[in-house]
Formats: sequence, structure tokens, C-alpha cells
Amino acid sequence: MSTPFGPCHLGSTLDDLFGLIPREAVIDIRRLSRRFQKTTGREWLSRSVTFDPHVWVANIGASPDVLVDDCLLDLKTAMRPHLDRLWLDQLLLYTLVVGDRRKVKRLGYHLVRQDRTVYWPVEEFLARAAGVAEVDVEGLSQEFFSIAARSSFLPREKRWGEPTRSGIT
Repeated sequence: MSTPFGPCHLGSTLDDLFGLIPREAVIDIRRLSRRFQKTTGREWLSRSVTFDPHVWVANIGASPDVLVDDCLLDLKTAMRPHLDRLWLDQLLLYTLVVGDRRKVKRLGYHLVRQDRTVYWPVEEFLARAAGVAEVDVEGLSQEFFSIAARSSFLPREKRWGEPTRSGIT
């Protein structure tokens, strides 16, 4: 089996696996964690926060990192964050698969290294992505699931038409 840090095998111990992680990566994660705890983490203590919110659907695997109040966020640790097509497509997917539309009104990113949050109203994000003034979020979501359910990229027994995780309507 391969890991981002090198190969390991089925008999690997935890010490073997942790030994693959460069010391600099551990130091970086500790620094980010402490900074987050002192800044954003402290602020989020007074808010409604759900980590790994239940907004993903079976085989799509779209899973934003955190729901803060009514804002669905993906945490990014990029040194030099930039909005590229992949990041925007991620938000688009979250917008289409989010279950409780009454709860999620905004979506965006929390840039961990920059200690900054950027977000947009869901309807505005979708309208801009579609290049129109207004969109029917519910209709787009249903169309997405209809297309995904018929898609041949999933084996027949794995196809779905209904969300399979609690909290999704």
C-alpha cells in the first residue's frame, strides 16, 4: 500500500506509519492547530458548529468540513489560496447535495493559514455559476440527483435516487 509519505505494508505498526510523516509536517500541523485554537476556534465556541456535517450523499462523497451557524465551510490550508475551478466545483457540489436548505444559507472557505473566512449566499453562488440572475436551487439539486442516478459511472447496485444519510431531505 502507498501513502503520501511513502510505502507501507499490511504488517505495519503505528510507529512504522507515523515514522513515514516528515517532522516538518508534524510541526506545521501543530502550529496550525494552536493558531486555530487561539483565533477562529475561540470565536467559534460562541456559535453553533458542526464538524463534518451530514450533508453528503452516499456515493458522491461530498463532505464539507464544518457548518458554522448557517454557513457551510471547507477548510483550506493552502499557503497561497486561490479560487480555481476545482475549489469552485467543490462548492457547487456541496450546494447541490446539501440536505437541509433551511439551515444552510451561505457557503465558502475558511483559509486556515490566513485565518480568514470567505463565503457567499447559496443562491448568489449558484446564479453566478450558472450565469443567470436567479436560480431554482431545489430544481437544480433534483436535476443533479436525477442525472447522477442514471449515470453509468456507478455500478447498478450502487446507484441511488434518494439521499441515504439522515439529515438530508
